[in-house]
Amino acid sequence: MAWSAKNLEENRHRPALAAMQKALALQETARARLMLARFYATSVVSEFKDRDKARENARRAYELDPENYHSLLEIVELLAAAGDFDEAQRMRERAEELASKRGSSRRRQREQQRLKSLRQEIEEKRAQRAAAKEAEPSPTGV
Repeated sequence: MAWSAKNLEENRHRPALAAMQKALALQETARARLMLARFYATSVVSEFKDRDKARENARRAYELDPENYHSLLEIVELLAAAGDFDEAQRMRERAEELASKRGSSRRRQREQQRLKSLRQEIEEKRAQRAAAKEAEPSPTGV
């Protein structure tokens, strides 16, 4: 996975993707799935941006490690970036459940703030998407 990161830093997207896929073939892990999901959701190269693959890999990461709070936060962000706001909201609620069972009250407070921030991000992105759809010209030109 380090090789993938190095390639991405150097804007070598095709070798980065190949390295991630090879790592995944050797051992399927939530971390590998998250890395692929982030690649597909946030790629600056349109050839590699693929929301469906981003969602698929984010969901698989959750299946592989459903109790990992930090991975779940990343999944929420990735699903929102991929435009799957309903699923992002469900995963955020799941993260809230996990956060309520974790550590000290100070830690829980910080986590609750982060989750609140994620909820706001999801709602803002949802509103932006709706506004963009409304601004699109109608197919009939009317």
